[in-house]
Amino acid sequence: MGFGKEREGLNAVSPYGANVSFQQRTAFFLKQQSEQKQRKGAGGNLYGDKFKPTMEVNQLDEGRLIKGAYEYIGCDRNKNTYKHLLEYWPYISHYDGREERSSICSGGIFHNFKDARDPCHGCDLFWSTRETGPDGKKKKGRVSKSDQYAFNWLHYHPYHKIPQVDRETGQAKMNAETNEPYYEWVQCDGRLCKICPQNVETVPARLLKWEMGIQHFTALTVEYQSQVGNTCKSCGTRDSISTIAYVCSNEACGEAVIDMRDTTLSDADIIKIKNEPATCTQCKKESWLTEIMQCSNCSTPDRSTIFDVDLKVRRMPMSDGSNGTQLIVSSWSAPHPIDPRYVVYAEKTFDMPRIYQPSDLEFQARQFRITGGAPAGGPVQRTPVNSGFRNYAAGQQQGGGGQQGPNYGS
Repeated sequence: MGFGKEREGLNAVSPYGANVSFQQRTAFFLKQQSEQKQRKGAGGNLYGDKFKPTMEVNQLDEGRLIKGAYEYIGCDRNKNTYKHLLEYWPYISHYDGREERSSICSGGIFHNFKDARDPCHGCDLFWSTRETGPDGKKKKGRVSKSDQYAFNWLHYHPYHKIPQVDRETGQAKMNAETNEPYYEWVQCDGRLCKICPQNVETVPARLLKWEMGIQHFTALTVEYQSQVGNTCKSCGTRDSISTIAYVCSNEACGEAVIDMRDTTLSDADIIKIKNEPATCTQCKKESWLTEIMQCSNCSTPDRSTIFDVDLKVRRMPMSDGSNGTQLIVSSWSAPHPIDPRYVVYAEKTFDMPRIYQPSDLEFQARQFRITGGAPAGGPVQRTPVNSGFRNYAAGQQQGGGGQQGPNYGS
């Protein structure tokens, strides 16, 4: 994955054209991950300033997904590399079930290839502690490896600024140099909030990091996106958008590769073709197809995305009783600009590549209680270079430095 490292002979190219939709890019990205057959597992809850949808039965969290613009380098099953410009940030998390600690994978772009990845203690333990069951299949070992995704989430809810309190002493944590307390933002508890009467600094919304696993990510970007996308962004009319055709993106061609009026392709075949580069039978150019759509209410059809609407979300336990939760988007608004009251809180998105940069080997060794010896497998460790991502350095705060334990938010 794209950790800001350069490899000899690594020439990533963008698979996207100018008119490729959010749905097409997300589907293509998920396909590359799926083809690598990455194993799933619970990741660690690593950082503060995070959002988790409520699990209260009679409550909902309302907010807005804010687009990021993150350059991410990934690869397919054949080690072909691609540059993705994504609105969110993907990363790999390792969780050690024995030590109940976690880290962010440092295996690099080829983390899922044992013979090509960069050194990573989490990957070493993932591969070495997996056991073969009676059926001949590999079972989950001591350390898991899970796909995680981080979004910018503007939470429409009041937050109070209060001094941080030391849990052991009950006293405010103080900055020794300035003799001023450290502060934190806490969510208002509503009608019975004990902080409201204290007249502290309060804001009506905050930008937070919304981390999620593959199940929540797929629900949000595939299932709910498909429903939100039926609304026209231009006129706001729900269920008004329909597809006329998917055409070659070559401006000199424009051949209809799929004409919805007379195609005999199944819905599954259409989805497969439109979500990856296709070869035009007319000009022979391979490219992403451009959707030609219509709106039943206006002459400027434009599909809405999950970034164009306000969402009301919550989590609920899995119906089968298994660990994890199901993401529920109970409703969404008509597409509209961010409410002026909240714009100031959404002006600067998080530097996700820096926040979720790989944990260095020293940190991983402490997390997993590894003593002595170099990591097994993978090429010799290289010094990361800055190709759009901030370098990590020894002694810098790394992933896994915060609250520990399984994150069953997905």
